[in-house]
Amino acid sequence: MDLQLEIYEQCNEHLRETDKKRDQLAGFFAAIVGVVFANIQDIPADNRPFILAGLGVLGLFVMLSIIQYRKWHILYVHCIQALTIIISSNAKSNKDVLSRVKEKFTSIKYRSSLRSRINPFDSAEASIFYVITFICFVPWQLLISGSTGILACPQLDPILSSIIDYAIFELCVLIISEVVLYRAVKTNPLDSWILLGLDYGK
Repeated sequence: MDLQLEIYEQCNEHLRETDKKRDQLAGFFAAIVGVVFANIQDIPADNRPFILAGLGVLGLFVMLSIIQYRKWHILYVHCIQALTIIISSNAKSNKDVLSRVKEKFTSIKYRSSLRSRINPFDSAEASIFYVITFICFVPWQLLISGSTGILACPQLDPILSSIIDYAIFELCVLIISEVVLYRAVKTNPLDSWILLGLDYGK
């Protein structure tokens, strides 16, 4: 029981650290984008595309890191839920405990969990994700605005064109995110390395 409580506390601590690092990374990148955006007119026209492209590439790496942080968030939350069942269980055998945990996580439907991950009104995590995605999108939009780039739609109203560009960018990010998160969502936390080998009996 002491080991279970210790792992439970460590999972909570790692969960807080994961969210903290995610917010710090997003805040740092947002500050850089803000500085560039505020001084975009002062940057020489010849250098502007290179700076925006470099910032855009950096944004892609930030986005991939944020997705990884989101994956770890899900894993830690699932481990905490599993440990809560184990610690509070009155089952007399390991088999009963494992059965309860398995029942809990096999009942999770991927499509239902997907809705909670992409609906900003259901989850603060989703809202934060969309904000970060938008910040990462800004350098690319500044780079392609006024051009005939892959995402640009110069024949449309600039605002409508930007909305379409962002929708395409967001869709691509969500697809990549779900490819990474699928396994984390579907994995029984007792099969993860975090809880692997834990004694489930009292």
